[in-house]
Amino acid sequence: MFTRFAPVCRWLALGLVAGMCLHVAAAAEEPGHVLTYKVPGGFKFEARKVRTLERVEGFYIARLSSGTTERFDAFNVGATVDLGALQTANLRQVDDIAQAKAVEQRTAAVIKQHPALAPQVAPYLTGLRADIARAERGERKFDGQWLTAEQVAEKYARERSTVKRGELRLRNGTSYRDVEVVSVNKQELRIMHADGAARIPMHLVPEEFQREYLKTAQPPAAAR
Repeated sequence: MFTRFAPVCRWLALGLVAGMCLHVAAAAEEPGHVLTYKVPGGFKFEARKVRTLERVEGFYIARLSSGTTERFDAFNVGATVDLGALQTANLRQVDDIAQAKAVEQRTAAVIKQHPALAPQVAPYLTGLRADIARAERGERKFDGQWLTAEQVAEKYARERSTVKRGELRLRNGTSYRDVEVVSVNKQELRIMHADGAARIPMHLVPEEFQREYLKTAQPPAAAR
């Protein structure tokens, strides 16, 4: 019985693997641009997707996914959309949200005027609207990572702490200016500062700094 269905199972498995590979490829693909173009003598605009798009005098120069280039007469181009502009890496401030809304509204207006763009642009536009909705609920996006309202408040409080006041003075008297924490573990603190970089044993880091910025629950004991 199982022998009879073995070929079917193999085809299904191959189809599943192929689908997964295509999904990964699509996810890694650059957003690129889409444009509507009317073939000379044609009656309707058709959508084209390209990797890069540059306006040069009376033409658009496009680089295709194959690596070749194609030239479009600007007179026959109805609309262009930069898909990368619909992907937000940062939604930190109110101004960022307002800018994202402006991009969403402009893009929606372009799609309304050129429906041929909808299949290519809709997934990116849906993602942008979802990001805006999250930001309006109080979340914020920092370099592609979402933080809750509580995490944002904690982040800003931390940035107003000791390290942002410009100086870190160690227990042995050494001090550093313009300090930025690179990493921390139980043994050491790594920082960038005005004169370079440093690796500092944790027993030299003052308790105030550990408590306020590093949030260390139990600071290491002082050196013997």
